[in-house]
Amino acid sequence: VSTQSTWVARECLKMEPPTILGKTLNVGLYNENARGPKQLFIGACPSDMSENDFKELFSHLGQDVITRISLCHQQDGSFSRAAHVTFRTPELLQKVMDMQPLKFKNHELNISISKMGMKQLDYVKGNKTPE
Repeated sequence: VSTQSTWVARECLKMEPPTILGKTLNVGLYNENARGPKQLFIGACPSDMSENDFKELFSHLGQDVITRISLCHQQDGSFSRAAHVTFRTPELLQKVMDMQPLKFKNHELNISISKMGMKQLDYVKGNKTPE
């Protein structure tokens, strides 16, 4: 079972253990990032690059390899020529890292493993100050 947040998952764990056909189920938290990172930061993109362009760029890896694309924008709403791209598995992310240098429309893209993760999530929730 997947929940929208860690808080919801922890609240569920406070309930009595679920049973099915009289057998008590063993439940716990699963950290989806435990196997490794799945999100890349991609910079130096062409100014007209779109979400569909990112999908096309990685289409040779298979169907549905990207779970999320978050284009970065400046305060005025214009594309800042960067994006965070989340892949279905850490192995897919590694395949992209191995493709360097990565090019799109004769632009060499800068790629690195995104620093957004638990530190960012904790900061957004107010648990820590950013480092």
